[in-house]
Amino acid sequence: MCGIAGYYGIRSIDSKKISSTLGLMKQRGPDAKGYVKEKIGKKNLYFLHTRLSIIDLKKRSNQPYKFKKNLMVFNGEIYNYIELKEYLKKQGYNFSTSSDTEVLIKMYDNLGEKAFDKLEGMWSIALFDLKKKKLLLSRDRFGEKPLYYKITKDGLYFGSETKFIQSLFNKKLKPNLKKCIDYLMYGYNSFGYGNNSFINTIKPIEPSTNLSINKNNDLKKTIYWSLNNIKKNKENNTKKIVKEIREILIFSIKQRLRSDVKDGFFLSGGIDSGSVVSVSSKIFKKKIN
Repeated sequence: MCGIAGYYGIRSIDSKKISSTLGLMKQRGPDAKGYVKEKIGKKNLYFLHTRLSIIDLKKRSNQPYKFKKNLMVFNGEIYNYIELKEYLKKQGYNFSTSSDTEVLIKMYDNLGEKAFDKLEGMWSIALFDLKKKKLLLSRDRFGEKPLYYKITKDGLYFGSETKFIQSLFNKKLKPNLKKCIDYLMYGYNSFGYGNNSFINTIKPIEPSTNLSINKNNDLKKTIYWSLNNIKKNKENNTKKIVKEIREILIFSIKQRLRSDVKDGFFLSGGIDSGSVVSVSSKIFKKKIN
């Protein structure tokens, strides 16, 4: 659960405001913090990151992370990063870390936005292409990781939480009272409804969506994945279906157990979370607390 935030526009943000914003972000990433500022023509780019270390705990994998002309901050985990790393090695890429961060930025270098078709994971990503002068914001398929943005005449702000955006914007923003009422009525489920947040002028990046803004301030929204595009399996052999589902479940859990720290499990009491713990314990011999 890392924290990301940033700004791209004509404003200049002083170092004290950057520092105080990183302080707000610490509860999402207590292990490391950092930021970069880049001058892009007449505009300024700020990328802020606080890290919760899960894969490759060394400083070499701290963010913001740069490769060639691409700069990135990233919250989440790419579960199939080992398989993607093998693919990239065959394309001639070398690696200096064992992190999914390095794999992710090099996948973008190799395939551009088509890289998102290859990712298995949960993420909120801000990536700036210094050559094309384009900012790209991406959120995972089901919106597991939060990512918000605000557009003003001075530029674009983004962050894992609305308070990070408010801090960088440095002005008090009006609350969205309808969203507050929805939350009081429907609880956590209200987060998935509507393209809005608790602040009127701050919106979430929608799941399965990439949002980009170029040097001319042209805004482009792309839906990179849809459940409707998944090819349906019309197999009617129950035993075969059960066997395939079991194999997929075991492999999926194997990928998600990749970690350089202890594993944690959320238990709802249902068959889904019970299956995850059972496979982890019985098949992968994980000691479960």
